[in-house]
Amino acid sequence: MKERKLSFETYGIEKNALVYHGQGYDEELMAYYY
Repeated sequence: MKERKLSFETYGIEKNALVYHGQGYDEELMAYYY
C-alpha cells in the first residue's frame, strides 16, 4: 500500500482579513490535500 501525505497547503493570503484595535491581521487561505 502506498503511503499518502495528508496535509493542508496554503493557496493564498487575505490581507487585513481581521482588524482588531486598529491592527490588521492577515489570514492564510488553506486547502486540505490527501
